Amino acid sequence: RYGGDNIRVSVESSTHTVSVVVADDGDGVDPEYERAMFQPYRAGMAMARVPGSSGLGLWIARGLAHKMGGNLRYRREAGLTVFELMLPSADAPPSESELAELATSSTLV
Repeated sequence: RYGGDNIRVSVESSTHTVSVVVADDGDGVDPEYERAMFQPYRAGMAMARVPGSSGLGLWIARGLAHKMGGNLRYRREAGLTVFELMLPSADAPPSESELAELATSSTLV
């Protein structure tokens, strides 16, 4: 709906991170909206010409990534529009927030 005709999806991994990278040859996000594209309703207003755009998708997706200890990023690279979802791999050490949650949670045995 938004991207170019040619789309590439790849999965990359490093020591403690797995990334899903989606790249296409579309026009990308207007530089005027790049800083706000992950804020609720901002993208929907910017993309009002596209029916069904509410402007919540990227905000929700990034919020979920953050809750899982990861991130969702956007960039333009070599003429491509690139979104990258980065998440900790199963063997990654727990984050400080995960350790704090474990320390304060009660477990029924």
